[in-house]
Amino acid sequence: MTVGTLVATIAIAIVAMMVGLLVVLIIGNKVYKKLDEKLTSIDKKSDMRGGAVMSGPMDSGMNDNYMISFQGDQWGGNVPQVVGVGFSSEGSNDGGKPPKEMPKQEIQVKPIDVVKELQRSPTNWSLNGLDDKINIVKAKKDLVSQSTAGRDLSALLLCLENRKKCYDDYEYEPDKTMTFKAFFEQWDTTNEANIHTLTEKYSNLQFNPADIFVPELPDIAAKTMIDYDHAVRKLCDKRPRFYVIADKKDFNKKYQARDPILLVQSPFGVYYHILGAWDTEMQYLPEL
Repeated sequence: MTVGTLVATIAIAIVAMMVGLLVVLIIGNKVYKKLDEKLTSIDKKSDMRGGAVMSGPMDSGMNDNYMISFQGDQWGGNVPQVVGVGFSSEGSNDGGKPPKEMPKQEIQVKPIDVVKELQRSPTNWSLNGLDDKINIVKAKKDLVSQSTAGRDLSALLLCLENRKKCYDDYEYEPDKTMTFKAFFEQWDTTNEANIHTLTEKYSNLQFNPADIFVPELPDIAAKTMIDYDHAVRKLCDKRPRFYVIADKKDFNKKYQARDPILLVQSPFGVYYHILGAWDTEMQYLPEL
C-alpha cells in the first residue's frame, strides 16, 4: 500500500467516524427535546394540591416573601399528601403492596353548612423550654444537606421563633395595641388531619390555595385577610398563605358564585386559623 493510499484510507475512516458522531448527536438532541417537552408538560399540569390540578409550575413553598408551605403535613401527621382523595388506612395482607384507593360515598354538601364539623385543635402558646427547642432545631438544620429536610426545619424554626414573640405588643391600629397572642386568638385553629377527615367524609370538598377565590370574597373576608397579612409581616417579615375548603367543581369556575371556608397558615405551628365561611355574601363579579 502506497503512502497516498494509506492517507486516503485514514481520511475516509476519520470522515466516517465524524459522520457517525454527528448522527448520534442529532438523534440524542431529538430525544432530549422530546423528554424536555414531556417534563415541561407534566410540570405545567400536575401540581396536585388537594386532588385538584393547578395551572402553572409546581410551588415548592420556597418563595422568600411567604412562610414556607406545610400543606401536606410533611412533619408526620400521618395524613396522605393529597387532601381530599380517599385512601385506605388499614393494613394489607397482599404482600406489602400499597393500599388501594377506596371508593368514597358521594355526599354533596356546601362548605358553609359543615364548617362547624371541622374539628378544632388548640394553639400551643407555651414558652417552656422554647430556647432549648430552637437551639436543637438550629443544630439539626446545620447537619442536613437535603433541601426538603432543610426547608422543613427552616419552617419549624420560624414557627418557634414567632412563638417566642407572641407576648410582644402589636399595634393593630394607630395608638391601639394588643399582644400578638391576643390578636391571633381571635380565630379557632385546626390542623391538616382534621381537614383531611372533613374532606374524606364529604367527597365533593377539597383543600387548596385560595387565590382564585379572592376576587369574589366579601369585603369582611378581604379585610380579615389584609389584617392577618399585616400582623404576620409585623411578626416575622413574611406573608401568610391562605387556603380554602370548597366544592371541587368550584376550583374550575371563574367569576361564578362560590361558598368556601377560608383558612390561613398559622405563623406559630403546623396548623391553620379558620377565618370564616361565606355564602350569600360572596360577590358575583359580573354583577358588580
